[in-house]
Order: sequence, then C-alpha cells, then structure tokens
Amino acid sequence: MNILGINWGAHDSAAALVQDDRVIAAAEEERFNRIKHAPYAYPLRAAHYCLREAGLRVEDLDEIAFSFRPTLQLGASIAHTVRFFPRGAFTTLAELVRRIWYAGSASYSEYFLHLTHQTQRFWIPHHTAHAASAYFASPFDQAAILVIDGMGEWPVTTAFRARGPRLERLRQVSYPNSIGFLYSAFTEYLGFEPFDAEYKVMGLAAYGDPSRYRQQLREIVQLQADGRYRLDLSYFNFQYDYGRSTWYNPRRMTETFGPPWPPEELPDQRCADIAAALQERTEEVIFHLADWLHAATGLDDLCLAGGVALNSVANGKLLRRGPFRRIYIQGAANDAGCALGTALYRAHAVHGRPWEELRHLYYGPGYTTAEVETALKATRMPYRRIEDPAETAARLLVENNIVGWYQGRMEFGPRALGNRSILADPRREDMKDRINAAIKFREPFRPFAPSVLAEHVAEFFTDIAESPFMILVTDVRPEKRAVVPAITHVDGSGRLHTVERAVNPCYWRLIARFGELTGVPLVLNTSFNVRGQPIVNTPTEALATFYTSGLDALVMDHFLVEK
Repeated sequence: MNILGINWGAHDSAAALVQDDRVIAAAEEERFNRIKHAPYAYPLRAAHYCLREAGLRVEDLDEIAFSFRPTLQLGASIAHTVRFFPRGAFTTLAELVRRIWYAGSASYSEYFLHLTHQTQRFWIPHHTAHAASAYFASPFDQAAILVIDGMGEWPVTTAFRARGPRLERLRQVSYPNSIGFLYSAFTEYLGFEPFDAEYKVMGLAAYGDPSRYRQQLREIVQLQADGRYRLDLSYFNFQYDYGRSTWYNPRRMTETFGPPWPPEELPDQRCADIAAALQERTEEVIFHLADWLHAATGLDDLCLAGGVALNSVANGKLLRRGPFRRIYIQGAANDAGCALGTALYRAHAVHGRPWEELRHLYYGPGYTTAEVETALKATRMPYRRIEDPAETAARLLVENNIVGWYQGRMEFGPRALGNRSILADPRREDMKDRINAAIKFREPFRPFAPSVLAEHVAEFFTDIAESPFMILVTDVRPEKRAVVPAITHVDGSGRLHTVERAVNPCYWRLIARFGELTGVPLVLNTSFNVRGQPIVNTPTEALATFYTSGLDALVMDHFLVEK
C-alpha cells in the first residue's frame, strides 16, 4: 500500500510517503523552491522527491490524501460572513472560494502528478491530520491528543481521545477564538513577521516581566469552564480581513499597550514585557486545556500537535508541571506535519496497520559521495577528502571554528537535528555574537540550542530526559551555565536536542569526540541557513551558503572545505 500525503492550501506545503506501515520519505516544498514556508505552493517537487526515494512511479500510488476537507468549511464560512457582515463579508467569502477551489485539487494534483484514475483521493480534516501526525508517530496505544493552531477548516483547538487506531473527537474551540492567531497578531504588533517569527517573540519573552501586562492579557484571553476559552476580538482584525490587513486592531492595541513597534528597530523593554505576558497567558491556556483533557480522559499520555505545539517553552513547562506523565510531540508539529499525518491516518486508522514510535525525522533528500564531489568540483575551489568526518569536525570546533555540517538525509520539519546544521563550541561566551555577526544576522535576544548526548543529559539539564526533536525547553543546571554560556538563555534555559547513537551515529560520534577533547559532551547547533532562507537541501546550496557567509569550515560527507 503506497500512500502519498499532501499538505497544501496555505503555508508549509509538504509531501510525505508511507509504504504499508513505514514512513519512506517526507519533505517541505520550501527546501526545493527556496521560499520560506512555500505559501500556497503546490508541493510538486516534494511529492516527486518522495516518489523517487521510494522507487515508485506515479501510477504505483494507491492513495493520495490531503490535509484539509474544504466542504467542512462551507456552513461555518457562511455563518461567519453573516456574523461579521458587512465588514468581513468580502474576505471571508474570498477565502471560502479559495477553499472550494482547493476541493478541486483532485484535478489539480492529477494535472501536476499525472495521477491515474485508479489512484484514490481522500480529504482528511485538518485537525485530524495533525492529531494523526503525533499519535501514529508516538509510542502510545492510547492517549489524549490536543491540537492547537491558527485554524483548520474552522476549529482552532481540538481535543481527541485515541484508543488503538480510533481517534475520537471530544471537544473543539472554533474560529475566531484562535490562540495561534492571537500569538501571530502580537508577533506583528511587536514588529515581526506573523506566521514566521513567533519563535522570536518566545525568545524575547525571557527578557520581560509578565506582571506588567498580565491583567491586560487575562482580559484579552478569558478562561472558561470545562477547558474552554474565548478572545476579546476587539483587539484583532483577522476575523474580518484574513491576511489582508494587520492581524491586530491598531486602535485597541495602542490604547492598551502603546504604539506598535517598528519592524526595523530592536525591541525595547516594553516589547519584552508584552512578550512575557503573552507567553505566560499562552501557557495558562495550554495548562487549562490539558487539565480538562486529563480529567475527561483519565489518560496519562498526551500527544501535542499544531503550530502552537512548536512553542518549546510551553511544552517543557507542561511536561514538568503535569498532569500528564508522558508527552509526545512529533517534530514537524506545524502544518508540514499534516502531510505525514494524512498518510499515517490512512495507513493506521483506516487500513489498520500497526505503528511504532518515530525516533527521527531524517526523511528528506540525501546525496551520494559522488554527487557531493561533483558539486565540489564545480566550484573549482580547494577541498580535501577526510576519513573521519566526526573526528575532523570535533577538532575544528575545539579550535574555535564555526562549522557547517552536512551529512546524510535532510531533516523533515523546521529544526536542524544534526544533518543540516551549523555547529560551534558552546563553552565560548562570545560564540553567540560571532555566529550572529558572521552568519545568521539574528536579533541578539534569540538563543541558540544545544545538541547533547542522550547519556549525559542529566549532567547539564534538569527534569527532561529526552528531546529528540528539539521541541522542549528546560533549565540548564545552575552549576553548568558558566560552562556552556553560548547555549544558555538569559533565563538559564536551553532548547534541548538529545542525540542517540542508534539514531544518528555520525553526529553522536562528533559530539562524543568533542566531549572527550573538552569534557563537555554537547555542541551548539543551529540550522544550516542564513537569515530569510530555508535550510539548505543540496550540496550546491550548502557550498553557496558556506562561501557567502562567515562559516570557517564545511564538513560535507567525507570532504572538508576551509577558508
């Protein structure tokens, strides 16, 4: 059984291929068209990559599944248009027309993929796709599931109970009471790009005092009985003008918080305090939902999915706080993961295939040694072959070099997990500023993450034993913060990535060797890209980034390039 999953229709376009009960390939379209998040782009290149990786032709596909069911939005869109008439009528109806056109994606996919009439097509509700992307990748055979994002067809938050292959929808909160859009609106108000820079606001929050604007955020986001909540919509525009004006209401936001922050300026303390209050209230909503869901299901295991599940600070706090004993978050928790979710749903919930825990996300393209050398030769720049990439990279890091690390298959999802990474020595206090100045050009308030050997997590971090997808934040042990200042955030935390030898042996060896040389079995790990660009995919893209940035060295397959 060959099932191709597709996410398309808004942002994070992606494709994934599941063969029987195994994930064979998954990739985001942005890595091929080089446009971040690939908005509204049909994932043609990603789909063809998945087919090539599986050794399949288009006619070999049994099913293609889409992560949206537009017909579910019809009645809700009409009701919404009536509710907000006349102001919201045009944009809501325009969005509805676009969704209905999306429903004709059978013909669209047939045109681009040349599908046969024998290929069955299915439209999976968006939040069901999110839920499946987490649950059918988890080690659980029953679990509570919480999906929180901007919006699906109309739900913005959905709670499920999963038992065996069956997903039961328990509760939903509907648009426009969206925590995802709330966070995006404040992201824009604080001078950042909505639907892209929410993680910047999360990082900025650590510098702020939430008490300054705590009461205002509690009035904007009101918790209700039975795990429900609602927004004071007078602060927002998204319910009227989806994607066509500012996400926030400038008049109301200015009255309460002051004028919007200019995008070209670094945020001040007021911005940090607003971000802190926003982050705190977002966490309170998540805890409120989790408490209700735990009581409603009586289950101790939770799966999280949706764009809000990328909030690694909230995730780490939820795991430490409870009430759930175990939490699984599949690393591509954003909409790209829905491509995987649709295929997993068909394979497991419909066809009854068994599933097992997804321990890695290395499902993107990989390149042979010969292909890598061909790209190197094309540059006509010097390079040399090396026997042990891990040893070479570890010694370069000890010698204070910033190293591009390009090995194996590319990661699926937004995080670099040791195959398309930029690495540095976490012991050096100036390293964060060096990387920002020479390569990333990032805001100075944003932290860098550590990759640590799974065997040594407890030596450097508290409470959390594993985080294979870099999606949990926890505290760096107080006595270790001065040892690894480059990965310790201003509040003493770190966004943890644990590395297991069985999952990524080459990367594990690099960190282990660095640990032998320094006594510190972890490295600074950030994504292999420059600001505004997706993570590199091909060897040629890696070389272009190397030569146009401040990287000192590039270890690519069994080759070393230095400046």
